[in-house]
Amino acid sequence: MRLRFRRVSAYFIYVLILSQVVCSQQDVNRGGARNNSGSETTARQLRIYRETLLQGSGVDIRVDAAVGLLLQNTDQSRDVLIAALESDENPLARQAVCKALIKSRGLSQTIDSLELFRDPLLEILRGPSQEQAELASEAMLLFDYSELAEPLLQIINNKELTSDVRINGIYALQLRPEPSALRGLIGLLDDSDAEVAKAAETALQEAFGI
Repeated sequence: MRLRFRRVSAYFIYVLILSQVVCSQQDVNRGGARNNSGSETTARQLRIYRETLLQGSGVDIRVDAAVGLLLQNTDQSRDVLIAALESDENPLARQAVCKALIKSRGLSQTIDSLELFRDPLLEILRGPSQEQAELASEAMLLFDYSELAEPLLQIINNKELTSDVRINGIYALQLRPEPSALRGLIGLLDDSDAEVAKAAETALQEAFGI
């Protein structure tokens, strides 16, 4: 019975997301006109997405719910997503939001107010979970490097932080294709922290073949 409920819930989330994508495309085709029967954000949809993101039975359904919230493109839906990123108490929800942001790079719909996600993602790099830090780093590929460089380098170059935290930042830097990111990694080769210097060397080898 429980398995059947989970399948129904997953199917319902899928239908909600699909309807939003279809209606968003209809809006584009109609020059931005609103289709009240399909694309209007409802409190009921928000509640379903929120509860599924926070309490869903599996990773995939939580990610689908997070994607649905992104597609809603409202202040209320963004608040739910940002609260999940900022909470240490629900790591599965945090990971789901990161994965949804990663997926959003392939969406045709523009996600508004992306800048609001930057600081919560950067803060995850300061946490103890390498898995979460790597997901946050991949999610930050949504941003231009110019938007991330200063706060990211502050994390990496802060010798009062643990080696693990600084290495989290190095991974985020490794993912960037910009020449300035490459220079940042090269500058860490002589770091006084041997673990950080080694991580920078490995990042250069893996990302740039240096």
